[in-house]
Amino acid sequence: MCTNALNDGASLENLDIITLNQKGNKFKMCPNCQTWVPGTVRSVLTG
Repeated sequence: MCTNALNDGASLENLDIITLNQKGNKFKMCPNCQTWVPGTVRSVLTG
C-alpha cells in the first residue's frame, strides 16, 4: 500500500494506516511493517 501511494505522488507523513482483515476487523501489522511504519506515517490504527 505504501509503495502504491508513493508511486502516485503521496508523502508517507500524510498517510493514515489502518490494518484490517477481510471481515473488517483490526489486526496487527506484520513484523516488517512494525519496524518502520510507526513514526514514518501520520497515524497508525491496528488491532
